[in-house]
Amino acid sequence: MHILSGSYDGTVKVWEMKTGAYCKTLHGHVGGVNALALTLDGSRLVSGSYDRTLKLWDLDSAQVIHTFNGHRDQVAAVAISPEGRWMISASFDRTLKLWDLETRSEIHTFSGHNDVVTGVAIGPMADSSPVRGTPR
Repeated sequence: MHILSGSYDGTVKVWEMKTGAYCKTLHGHVGGVNALALTLDGSRLVSGSYDRTLKLWDLDSAQVIHTFNGHRDQVAAVAISPEGRWMISASFDRTLKLWDLETRSEIHTFSGHNDVVTGVAIGPMADSSPVRGTPR
């Protein structure tokens, strides 16, 4: 089992939980990393950054699988659904974005906050199909 940390230097570090030993560093962001979420099986990571992007990583190879663009300001938080298909991100641009990790596409932008959005959570989707509609 691993512990992951994001840093203002734009990197993500991976540590061995049992021993505390450093394992590897993931390089790819050009701004500080302030949001991390792991898939339930621990094989993939999403990082969110001051550079306005989210990156999907393969943890075994330490390589970026995909970079998600769309936020107009830094990413503040990210969460992955338990089944590993959906990702939700929150940003200083006052929006949430729902992403499909399988197709690597943006599904919907939720707006309505009057200030920075700093936290998100996503639960399991029984039918694995997000509801599209007008946010309230």
